[in-house]
This record gives sequence, structure tokens and C-alpha cells, in this order.
Amino acid sequence: MALAVRALVDTSVLVSDLLWLGLLTMRQLGGSQGDVTLELFTTSAILEELRPALRRVYRERTRLQIGCAFEARWQSLGHLDMAGMDMTRRGFVKDPDDAHLDVAAWQGRMDVLVSNDVRAFKPVSSHLDEKAERGYELVTGDALLVWLWDAQAGACRVQFVDTWRGLYEQYCQECQLEPDRRAVSEQFRRARAFKLAKRLKGLG
Repeated sequence: MALAVRALVDTSVLVSDLLWLGLLTMRQLGGSQGDVTLELFTTSAILEELRPALRRVYRERTRLQIGCAFEARWQSLGHLDMAGMDMTRRGFVKDPDDAHLDVAAWQGRMDVLVSNDVRAFKPVSSHLDEKAERGYELVTGDALLVWLWDAQAGACRVQFVDTWRGLYEQYCQECQLEPDRRAVSEQFRRARAFKLAKRLKGLG
């Protein structure tokens, strides 16, 4: 039986071509192998942050390329409707600006909130069952990718690089971007996804 994982993806992960396409790769591999059914979600609040974040990270890209990058991400994700959710800020959310992430992940019944800004949240008291206390698990992009890799390691070792590269080449073509020809492991290392990069080393 496939394991279903519902993930809310924060701007800090979505802004990276590497991490976003890595999650799409894992979703595709899980769907084809039946090991892990990965559902990826965003919200209107996350999307509002995303376009200016893309401009900051990819300063060399044109306005059209940024628009294309934003649209590609928008179309690849499920959209969580936060209408009617209780927006009360819970105690372990340090930054009021991040309260919407906690609300969406908790009340939207996500399994994980994927964010590279985990320091914006206080640790919960239970180290044994974070999901029971928080309502979801808080993980970085690298941590989720590694967990998904380990859950379907056979398929990943054989197909990850080719699947990721296919998605990446299509994305670059659609957005008129020059592809990075370095090894995929090196690209993920430069994106600070160090644990996944180690698993990819020597695979292409």
C-alpha cells in the first residue's frame, strides 16, 4: 500500500529551481512506483511572497523568465483554500509573518510543512511525536527529499537523475533559461541540499 504524504511547501523551498524540481521528481517517481503518493500544496499567501523572492534570488533573469518560473510553480502545486481557517497565532510560531504557514499546515491537515526557515518556529516539547503536538512535521527541503529517497531508494537510484534532468530541461526550455550542465549532485550541493547530494554522488 502506498504511503500518502501531504506537504505544504514554503517560499524558502519553492524559490529554488533545484528543490522545487526535486520535489516534483519525487512525486513523479512515487506515483509511478506506488511507494509514496506525494501531494504538494501552496497557498495564496505563499504565492504572494514567491514572485519577489524569485526576483531577489535570480537577479540575472528577465521579467519574462521570472514570470515563467512563477507560473510553472503555480501550475505544479495544489492550492489550499484558507478561507474560514482560524488565524490565531500559536505559541511556537516566533515570527507573526509566518503564522499563516502554521495555520495552513495544521488546519489544512498537512503531514509536513516544508520550509528552510525552521528557526522561525520554536521546537515543540515532544521530540518523540512532533506531529501529534504540532499537527504536522516541520522539515527542510533537503530533509524531505532525503526521507523520500530512503522510502523508495530502489526507484530513486535508478531513475532520479534522468527524471529530474527531464523536468529540468523542459523547465529551462519553457522559460528560455540556459541549463546548468554540472552533475546533478553538484547542483544540489550548491543549493545546500547536502544530504541528498551525498546520495546522488556518482549517479550523474
